Amino acid sequence: MQDRDGNLWFSTSGEGVYRFDGKAFTNFTTKDGLCDNYTSTIIQVKSGNILIGTNAGICKYDGKNFSKYFESDSLAKFDITSLLEDRVGNIWFSAMNKGIYRYDGTNLSNFLYKYEHPFLADKHEKMISDIIQDIKGNIWFSSFNRGGVWRYDGKTLTHFL
Repeated sequence: MQDRDGNLWFSTSGEGVYRFDGKAFTNFTTKDGLCDNYTSTIIQVKSGNILIGTNAGICKYDGKNFSKYFESDSLAKFDITSLLEDRVGNIWFSAMNKGIYRYDGTNLSNFLYKYEHPFLADKHEKMISDIIQDIKGNIWFSSFNRGGVWRYDGKTLTHFL
């Protein structure tokens, strides 16, 4: 991810995150306050904060310090696979086998939590790899495990296999 200052951010599998300022790399790990060293996805939100998806939930970096994005212990155990801030400021994220969540700053909503996988029978796996918003405002979710894609238009969730 490239932040608004031009820094490049890289997630890793066990080494935290790296920030490249054009000259040197800086490595941030749990020793620096990062929530977990297994990271997956990184976005910068309108406020300027950097959100990092980790195996221990979402971590927020305000330019100086790391903190948990959610204080809830149950959300801190989520393995985050993707993040998006939509046009109106909602934070969307996927958690391994727990579906999609939307956080509006106050309320947390869950989508796809009862999804029955078309190829994996009774396994309710919801491995979402990407979340994007299209020009019309629809939110799209793509599946990692042959589950197709979904479109959320603000009211209805439509599955495309």
